[in-house]
Amino acid sequence: MATREQALEQEQSGKPKPKRVLYPYGTASAERDDTITVLGALKVATATQIMRLVRPHLTDNKAIHNALLDLQKHGLVVSEGNTPGPRGRIGSPGRCGPAAQKLWRLTAASLDYAEPVMGEGVDGGLARGVARGGAKHAMAVNETVSAFVRGGTVPDSPAASAGSRRSEPRSTCTASIAGLIGDPDMAPYVAAKHGVIGLTMAAAVDYAQAGVRVNALAPGLTETPMTRAWRHAQAKRDIVLAGPQMHRAAKPEEMVGMVLYLSSPLASFATGCLYVIDGGQTAH
Repeated sequence: MATREQALEQEQSGKPKPKRVLYPYGTASAERDDTITVLGALKVATATQIMRLVRPHLTDNKAIHNALLDLQKHGLVVSEGNTPGPRGRIGSPGRCGPAAQKLWRLTAASLDYAEPVMGEGVDGGLARGVARGGAKHAMAVNETVSAFVRGGTVPDSPAASAGSRRSEPRSTCTASIAGLIGDPDMAPYVAAKHGVIGLTMAAAVDYAQAGVRVNALAPGLTETPMTRAWRHAQAKRDIVLAGPQMHRAAKPEEMVGMVLYLSSPLASFATGCLYVIDGGQTAH
């Protein structure tokens, strides 16, 4: 029913005031929340990669793509460019590979929105659904990370990079100390992070002669939306803070130095390595 102000405005203009559409692409909250959950965990992903993790029964990514567009309208996600697309010169017989897709990430404005969604995803139905997915989920995670590792300026062959003066491709994958140890009630997350570490080492071997360096970072407990509930609930806080020998959580900016080092010429001979920054948790 129209309010008095709306009726007055309509009478003055002679035309009905159009309704404000919050989500013009018609997505459901479950689709948007699952998209936020995946981006909160993977940091960057395409619509197809998100679909394969949370909607593996679908045959196209339209629902997730629309969810991303609705979230973008509200400033919660932003596109970070595109995947490389098919390899080889346009028109050449050997040109092959998937079409380029937009890469998406969360924005700073989405952190408050993501916190409760990520909490539900880790402890609730999404985690149980992922656990039931088993091998399919593990393969989807591996494929997602592989797409990032092999993206960018990867040469078509080791010989193609000989004498090349372009900048050295490098990748730093986000693993976790959960890829080195086991954590209770987090089997899908632990399995995925073990997969990230294994994939990092395999990719480093595959692409070393092409001049591509691939390393992984394994943070310990860090102040993020995903861990906020653990750090604020007294029962869990005592448990999680007992792990790091510094008895505190790391700040996100404390991971920056290692990433900058691995991305710099100073680490030109470092590849296939895992760099643990956990406040001493795995040292004992």
